[in-house]
Amino acid sequence: EVCKLFSNMAIPALMLVLGANLAEGPGTAAVPASSIAAVAFGRLLLLPLAGTALVALSARAGWLSSMDPTAMVVMMMMNAMPTA
Repeated sequence: EVCKLFSNMAIPALMLVLGANLAEGPGTAAVPASSIAAVAFGRLLLLPLAGTALVALSARAGWLSSMDPTAMVVMMMMNAMPTA
């Protein structure tokens, strides 16, 4: 009973702590614009390209031969989606 109570409480409590930390903002340690641009470039361009290439090369090598082509397209799309 107690374990179930704690498990039901864990996620909402973590969300409250995360929200409180995010509400404070970066403070005096502001992140340079070049760092933000580099992370955005890597996450939104380089990683989707690398993931698409990995799926395509795996399909050509025959590692995904038993997989439905629709599943391969879904793998590529999931890799290309930005994080929430």
